[in-house]
Amino acid sequence: MASSKARLHGFVPLLLTLALLVAAVGCDAPDADASSDVEPFGFRPGELVPDLPFTDMDGAEGTLAQYRGTPAVVIAVRDTGCPVSGRYAPRLARMEAEWAAEGVEFIWLNPGPHESEEDIRAEIEEFGFQGRYIHDPEGAWGRALQIRATTEVLVLDESLTLVYRGSVDDQYGVGFNRPQVAHAWMEDALQATLAGTLPTTRMTEEVHGCVLGFDRETPVEARQEELTWHNRASRVVQQNCVACHREGGIAPFSLETYEQVFGYRAMLTFVVEEGIMPPWYADPGVGKWANDRSISESDRRALLDWIASGAPEGDPVTAVAHRNWAEGWNIGEPDLVLEFGDAITIPAEGVVPYQYVVVPTNFEEDRWIRKLEIRPSAPEVTHHALVFVQEPGQETMQDGGVRGFFAATAPGAVGDDFGEALGKRIPAGSSLVFQMHYTPNGREVEDRTRIGFVFHDEPPAREVETRSAFNVRFVIPPYAENHEVAGEHAFREDGEIRAFFPHTHVRGVAFRYDLVRADGTDEVVLNVPNYNFDWQLTYTTAEPIRVRAGDVLRATAWYDNSANNPYNPDPSAEVRFGEQTWDEMMLGYFDFVASEARVVAQGN
Repeated sequence: MASSKARLHGFVPLLLTLALLVAAVGCDAPDADASSDVEPFGFRPGELVPDLPFTDMDGAEGTLAQYRGTPAVVIAVRDTGCPVSGRYAPRLARMEAEWAAEGVEFIWLNPGPHESEEDIRAEIEEFGFQGRYIHDPEGAWGRALQIRATTEVLVLDESLTLVYRGSVDDQYGVGFNRPQVAHAWMEDALQATLAGTLPTTRMTEEVHGCVLGFDRETPVEARQEELTWHNRASRVVQQNCVACHREGGIAPFSLETYEQVFGYRAMLTFVVEEGIMPPWYADPGVGKWANDRSISESDRRALLDWIASGAPEGDPVTAVAHRNWAEGWNIGEPDLVLEFGDAITIPAEGVVPYQYVVVPTNFEEDRWIRKLEIRPSAPEVTHHALVFVQEPGQETMQDGGVRGFFAATAPGAVGDDFGEALGKRIPAGSSLVFQMHYTPNGREVEDRTRIGFVFHDEPPAREVETRSAFNVRFVIPPYAENHEVAGEHAFREDGEIRAFFPHTHVRGVAFRYDLVRADGTDEVVLNVPNYNFDWQLTYTTAEPIRVRAGDVLRATAWYDNSANNPYNPDPSAEVRFGEQTWDEMMLGYFDFVASEARVVAQGN
C-alpha cells in the first residue's frame, strides 16, 4: 500500500498548482466509461432538477421550467392525513406568505394515490396555500425527485438547481414534538439561496414525516439524455471546484467558465480519475463527516463522461446560477485581528524551512473564542499554518507541538465556529506561535498572516480542548517501506470527540484512529489510507463520538522511508521526531469536549 501511495504522492507538487479544491473530493469509484444514458439526475443537492410536467388542481398545465428565473422555489410535500404534515401546514402557509415579498414561490406536491380531490381542496382552503397544488397519484414527481417522506421540502435556486432538501426544521416528527426550533434548515436555505450562497446544511439525513419511500425506487422519469456543460458539468464544477478555482480564489487559475474548463479538461480527467483531486482522503466506509468534501460518485461519473463525450457546451437556458463567494472574513467581522509584525519573504524557488512567528495576544484576562479564522496574505504559497498557544513562562514549541495546538488552516479552510455552547480558551498573557509551511511557486512574494477572533461575551457551557494521541520516541529505519508507529490517549473522563487532525511529514503515507473501549471492544473511527502531506485536513465528525472514562484513543501512522517515495529527502536516513519536514512527526490531534463543564471564569 505504501509504495503505490507514494507514486500518487509524488504528483502532488505539480498538482498543488492545479488544485481542484471543492466542497468535495475523490473516493474510489467504478470506471467512468459506464454509459451515462442511465444516470438519473435532479434529486441530489447541486443538480439541475428535471423539467417535470404537471397539471395542477385548477387544471392548469405546465412544466417546472416556467419557474426558471424565480429567485427561489420551494417544493413542499403534503399529505392530508399525516399528523406531522398537519402540524407543519400552518407554519408552511405562513412561510409562503412571508417569503412571497422576496419573490419566493411555493409548489405544493401531494403524491398520495389515496388522496381525494375533496380532502385536498379542503386543505388548500383551510390553510390558505397560494402556490400551485399538484396532485401526483401516479408518483411521477415522487419518483423523479426521490421523495422520502411527507413534510420534505426542496429548495431550488433561480436556475432550478437543487440547493437543499430535507426537513423544514427539527421541531416536529413521528413520535416527538419539541418545544422550539433548534435548526431552521429550510429558512436557512432560503436565506442562502437569495444571497447567492449555499446553506450550511444541504440535506438532512432523515425527514421527520410519514414515510413515502420513493427514494427506494429508480427515478426512471429523470434520466439525462445528453450531458452538457450547462445542464450538468457546470454544476459539478461549481459544487466541487470553484470554491478555490475562481477569480480571487486561492487556486492559480479559474474554472468558472466553459472555456476555462474546456481548456483544462485533460488535466481534470487525470486528477479526478486518480482520486488526487479534489482533496479528501478519509475512507468512505468509516464514519460520517460534517465537512466531507468528497466528490459524489454521480458527480464524478458525470464530469468524466461529459469530457469523454467531447465536452459539449449545450443550451445556455439551463445554465447554472452565479454563486456569490464570501468577500473578506468567512466568520463575519472579527472582534479582534492579530497579525505578523513583519512580513515573511518567500523566495521564487527552493525549499523554505518551517517559519515560526510569535504573536503576543496581550490579553489581560482569559478569552473565550467562539469563532476563529486564519488568513494568510499570500495563500498561493501557504501550504498550511498551525497555531499553538504559548502560555506565560513556556518556551516556543518546547515539546514539538504535542501540546498547545490551537488551530490550523490549509487551502479551502473557511474558519471554525464552535457555536454558542462551546468555545476554545486562550489564557491571559499567552502568545500565539504560528508554524508556517510555504511552498515557492516561481514568484517571490511576502506574507503577513492574520488570525481573526469572535469572542464569547460570557464563558461558554463547555470548553473545546485539542488533545493528541502521539509518539515522539520512534525511529524509522533506513529504506523502510511501511513502518508503523502508534500512540495512545487514555480518557479520564466522559466526553465526546468532535474532530480529528492527523499530522505527519513527507514520509507519512497512512493514518488511522481506533477507539478501544474499556470493555475491550475496538472501533475504527477515522481511516486515512492515503495520507497526503500536501493537504493538512481536519475531519469534523457529523455527530460527536461519545467516549467514557477508561476508553483509549489509539492513533497509528505508517511511513514510507524508501526510494519509492518521491517526497523522501533521504531514504538512507534514520528518521526521528523533529519539527522540520525532513524529520518526522506522529501527532494524532483531536478536539475533545468533556461531559462535565470545566470552564474557567473569564477574567479569573
